[in-house]
This record gives sequence, structure tokens and C-alpha cells, in this order.
Amino acid sequence: MKFIRERRISLIAAFISLAMTSTVMVGWILDIPRMRSLFPGLPQMIPLTATVVVLLSSSLLLLSLAADHPSNRRSKFAASFCGLVVLIGLYSFSLHLIPYSSALEFSLFRDKVLSSDGVMYSGKMSVQTSLASVFLGLSLLFFRLPGRRKGFYLFEGFLVAAASLCFIAIITYMHDVTMSGPSKMIGMSLPTSVCFFLLSLGTVFLKVDEGLVKNLRGRDGAGLFLRFYIPFSILFPLFSSVFIHWGEEAGHYPPVFSKSLFVVVIIFSLLILGAFMSIAIRKLEIQRMSMEKAESRAALQESQDSLNRTQESLEMALEASSMGTWETDLQTGRLVFSAMAKSLIQVSEESVTSEIFFSRIHPDDQEACRIAREDALQKGADLNVDFRYVFPDGSIRWFRSQGRAKHGLDGKAVRLTGTILDITSEKNHQAQLEAALKEAESASSLKSTFLANMSHEIRTPLGAILGFADVLNDAGLTEEERSKYAQIIRRNGETLSHILNDILDLSKVESGHLNVERIGFSLRSLVNEVVSLLEVRAKEKELQLHVDIDPNLKDHITSDPLRLKQILMNLVGNAIKFTSQGSVTISVTSGADESIRFAITDTGVGIDKEKQSKLFQAFSQADSSITRLFGGTGLGLVLSQKLAELLGGGIELTRSELKVGSTFTLTIHEFKGGVTKASDKTNIRKTDVVANNPLQGKIVLLTEDSPDIQKLLTLILQKEGAEVDLAINGVDCLQKYNKRSYDVILMDIQMPIMDGYTAARKLREEGFTRSIIALTAHAMSDEHQRCIQAGCDGYLSKPVQRQKLVDMILEYT
Repeated sequence: MKFIRERRISLIAAFISLAMTSTVMVGWILDIPRMRSLFPGLPQMIPLTATVVVLLSSSLLLLSLAADHPSNRRSKFAASFCGLVVLIGLYSFSLHLIPYSSALEFSLFRDKVLSSDGVMYSGKMSVQTSLASVFLGLSLLFFRLPGRRKGFYLFEGFLVAAASLCFIAIITYMHDVTMSGPSKMIGMSLPTSVCFFLLSLGTVFLKVDEGLVKNLRGRDGAGLFLRFYIPFSILFPLFSSVFIHWGEEAGHYPPVFSKSLFVVVIIFSLLILGAFMSIAIRKLEIQRMSMEKAESRAALQESQDSLNRTQESLEMALEASSMGTWETDLQTGRLVFSAMAKSLIQVSEESVTSEIFFSRIHPDDQEACRIAREDALQKGADLNVDFRYVFPDGSIRWFRSQGRAKHGLDGKAVRLTGTILDITSEKNHQAQLEAALKEAESASSLKSTFLANMSHEIRTPLGAILGFADVLNDAGLTEEERSKYAQIIRRNGETLSHILNDILDLSKVESGHLNVERIGFSLRSLVNEVVSLLEVRAKEKELQLHVDIDPNLKDHITSDPLRLKQILMNLVGNAIKFTSQGSVTISVTSGADESIRFAITDTGVGIDKEKQSKLFQAFSQADSSITRLFGGTGLGLVLSQKLAELLGGGIELTRSELKVGSTFTLTIHEFKGGVTKASDKTNIRKTDVVANNPLQGKIVLLTEDSPDIQKLLTLILQKEGAEVDLAINGVDCLQKYNKRSYDVILMDIQMPIMDGYTAARKLREEGFTRSIIALTAHAMSDEHQRCIQAGCDGYLSKPVQRQKLVDMILEYT
């Protein structure tokens, strides 16, 4: 790998050091004196020093293999070893400052060390070895600080200090110099100094892209000089001094002459270095001048080529982008256009006056163009303006003009130049995006309203189901009461099932997963079945429900009776729901193309013309007040329309007049096929009922528009001992409050005429200080806060749990 090749010197130094210290350790283990020193007649490397060298060699090896990732596992192990070396070095150095004994001193072959000849410092690491260990360990630690200049300076500083100690020791051995007596050489054995010098050299080459190594590898003058200077400055004085010392020891010349000879060697080496530097500088100067000349010629040619390419590119870009250029001479007032600009604005002349051009700008945009032009001329601002241009044939297109003024020596503007681009498509696209955004925001608002209404429509029957199921567990009920409550549960369960079926069916239709069946059936029987199912609801509202089937219409047809019945149930059910008095008529006739037409006519509220477009949109009703007054999810008609399309037809509003009534027409085409039907059963789960009367003496005003919820909550409250009055909306609640004092008011939030929010605020304005507890079928996250802000003290979501209701009444009364 590349980083291994770059750090091969570091790896070689680490391996040689490991080999030398391994030989020393084997010598101590096998008691072979020559292996301990590696050099006959010289001091031995003590075991503690060998351990330190092993740790440093291992650290250097790991860092060499760690590539450029100082935070990986190898680098962390290396840091641990270096930290241990620093601690050992500081410990050994402290023994020379404050003599004392420790466990480490009596380990690592101490007896053999003390019995060896030429041992320095009684078996301890010398001062020089201790300091070299600390410096080299710290240098390797600071190597792990990438990108920090101070860390790099410390890395090189400690490294130079360690290398200097080793180099001094090596030179001392070469010259046989003693320190502090003949038994103490330099204080560092020759194997130790060689190993530390190799490790220092290997550590230098860890940083191949910084410092000394970077300069050595450089191709410039510094690199050329250093590659000659460093080996020469080390080797020439070193070997020269050795030969001079040898000649003096051999008696070839006196000591005074050896000193003079050493001075001559130094002068000679400096002269050689100076000569080499002059040669290197001359070569570099020649190379620099040649490069400058070549670069000048190349730069000149490149500038010319670049200018030509830029000109060609500009012309191609303007042509490709359909962008024209123009220039206004402010002295003559003439506008000069390029060929593309003339083509864009359909001008045949080479130039026109500014007045003529401005006269063709749309009147609504002329002021913006004038201001942009004045700002460019007087303030030095860049001209950037979009405007509409009116062509002679009356057509209008959008253009964008950008430019800037050019000034003379006196600082006054003399010309105005710029570009012109047709942006009609961009403006049209922008208008489409704005319309789409508006439509998306509208759809999002519709869905939010739908979710709120859906929550109410689902939770209201669900509250009645769960509440009356709980009441049925009361052992004190008569059979008549049980039957009545069971009917309420069933009726609300059917309502809930109808809502959920509509949601699921719409989802299937939208995803294309709803398949229609193809079977033969009796059309008259199906219509009569729909009438029989809805007749009870019509009678409850005292409405006449009429059926008129064309006698010439064939009775047996092929279609999907289940989906046809679902459509008719929705259309006829809507007619009954929105009709307060009068009648609902179902007419069945033959249509064009052998189609079958069902006309459902009512005498109900009718639909405003402006709101008829919302009829077949998902999640919406013609008027939001309809939801509050009549309920509903807003899914019925859109689902029926999609089902009718699956049956080969459709639904349309053929007539509607406010307070007169409406007529919806369903059209289908018959086909053939088969069907499978399934039935569901409802299981009523019994729960325990609290048998005490904790609300004895409490007077409660229950404000609720749902008759079933009224019965349920009244029954629960009365069985808990409370006295209950009923109000069907906010207005009724205010009237009841003025006639009697209540301990607590239970307030439904969504009611016709006046909702719970308004009623709660008016109660507080009129001085009602007792508790108001909100009851709502909405499940939105901010509903609780809205109720509190309206003046309510507590909040319960439907279906209301009996114990929670009792606990909250007791809490607030």
C-alpha cells in the first residue's frame, strides 16, 4: 500500500530496534554476556532499557501501519505504549534526583545487572537514557495530533532532543571520551544509543508530508540542497574527526596539529557546501527563467485562446438560450438590438428610439421599467426587470431584461447595455404552480375539516354504543329498558358501520381495488327493499316516500345489486335527511343507450348554485353549516359517483332550488357477472356498573344535541344520584341556566344553532362561576386547549367513560 511504501524507513528502523532488543533480552535470559552488549568490551543494555526500546519500537511499528487514521485501534495501542514509556522514563529520572528503592528497581534481572562489569548507575537507567525515553515517547504522542501546528512543533522539538542525546553518545563512543571517571562513559550504552537513534530516524519519516521529510522529498531548491547537505554535514565531520583522532592516538602528529587539522576540515567542508549551494542556485535560476519564459508564452496563447472560446461560447449561449442583447446610447437615445433581440420583439429596424420601445411596454409595467432604468443610471444598480410587451397584433408576451450602465471618465453614464429574454413560458408555469399550490392548500383545508367532522361522526355513535353497553349490565333494568337500549346500540352500530364502510369503499375505489359483481336480480325487488329500509326514517320525519317505476321497464337486469343498493341508500337517505317536510320520490325509467335512470326528487333545503360544484368532491359538503346541522362525513356522494361509474353510468344534479328541493339522477348500464355476500354479527360486551350514589344532591345541566347520548348520560347521572336537566343546544342551555341554579354544566362542543364554545363564553360573560365540563367527540390534539380558552374547567372526549364522568363532576363540584 502507498502509506507503507512512504513509511518503509520507519518500518525498517522499528524492526532493527526490535531485533537488537530481542537479542539483548535473550542474552539476559540465557545469561550470555556478549549478547547483552552486542559490542565486545562495551557496557551492556540493561533489561529495563530493553523493555523501553521494545515499547517504543512497537509504537513506531503500529503508527507506521496506522496509515492516516490517528484515531484507529493501532494508534490507540501505540499511544498507550508511549505513555507507559514516558512514565518509566520520568520514574527512572526521579531516582537520580531523590534516591529511593521501589519494586521496579528489584525486578528485571537486577542481580545479574549488579554482578556485570562496567555497569553504570548501579543497574538503573542513566539520566541520558531516561531523558531520551521521555523525549521520544512524548514525540510519538504528539504525532497523534493531526492538523495542529503547535503539536507538530512539539513533535519535532522532542524528536530533535532525543536524537541529539543519542548522537552525542555515539560520537563519544567513537572517540572514547569519558565522563565523570573511567567507569562511566556517556551514561548510555552503545546498543541503547543506536536503537534510540534508529527510532528517532524512523519517527522523523512518519511525517512524510510535513517538516524536514517534506523538504527532503521536495523537487525545489530546498529539497535539492538538503539531500546533499544533511548526509555531508553529518558524515564528513564525523569520519574526519575519527581519522584525526586515530592519527593523534597513533602518534603521527601532536595534539596541537590535530586541532589545526580539524579546523581545516571544517573550513573545507564549508567551502564544499558553499560551492554546492552556488551550483544549485544557478541551476534553479536557469530553470526559473526558462519556466517564466515558457509560462509567459503559454499564458499569452492561453489568454488569446480563452478570449476566443469565451466569445464563441457567449454567442452560442445567447443563441441557444434565445437571449438577445441591446445597447442604449444615452446621447442619441437610440436602442441598438442584436439579431436575436430583433427577432424576439419583432423589430425590423437596426435600432429604434427609447420612446418607441417604451410605448410598446404594457401600461401596468412601464413605471417599474422606468424606475429600474433610473436606478441603473443614477445609483449604479444592476438593471433587472420583468415586463409585458404588446405586439402590433395585440398579443402579449413576458420579457426579462438585465443590464448595467457604462460610465465615462467624468463618472456620468454614457451607455446602457444588457440582455433580453422571452420568459412567457416561465411566467405561465409560475401561474400554474401558484394555482396548483392554492388548490393543494384548499385540498389540505378540506381534509382537515373532513378529519374533524369524521372524528365527530364516529365518536358520537361510538359513545352511545359503549355507554349503553355499560348500562345494560345494570341488574335493575326492566326487559323493556334492556330492549330499548339494545336497539339504540344496534342503531348506532349500524351508523358507525355505514361510516366505516364508506371510508373503506372510497379507499378501495381510489386505489382501483374495488371490483363490482355481475349477477341477475329483480330491479323492483331491490328498489322496494331500499324503500322498506328507509321508510321508518321517513315516517319519523312525517315524510311521504313515493316510488314510481316505469311499467315498461324490464324487471330482471344484470348488474351489482349490492353496489346499486348502496348508491340508492345514500341518495334516498340524503333526500330524507335534508327534507324537513313534504316528500321524497324515487322514479325509475329507461334512458338513452338502454341505460336505466333513477331520479330521486325531494322537497328539502335545496343547494345554492355557487356551492353545487363541491357536491362530488371528497371530504366536502356543499355548506359547512350542513355538517353542523345534519351531520355527515362528506363521502357519500363522491363514493356513490365512483360506484355509479363502475356500474357504467354516473350521478348528476339535474335540479336544485333553495327551499324548494333537489333532484339527483343516477344512470347505470346493465351487464353480467356473479357475486358473493357475507354477514356480520355484533357482540355486546358487558361491563360492571358502579352501584353507589356519589352524586346524590348534585344538580346537573346536560347540554347535548344527540338524543342517544342524552339518554345515556341522563341514565348514568341519575343512577349515580344526580338530578339532571336537558338542553339540546347552546341557546337552550343559556335559557335553562337563567331559570335554575346548577352545580355543574356538561357541555357538548359541536351542536347546531350555538356550539359549546360560544355557549361556554356567554355563560362566563353572564357571571356563571361554577364548573363547565366539555364533552366532545373531536379527537384533535388542540381540542382540550380550545375548550379551556372558551371557559370550560374540564374536558372529556366521547365515548365518555362512566367512572371518569363521575370523578370529574366530583372534582369540580
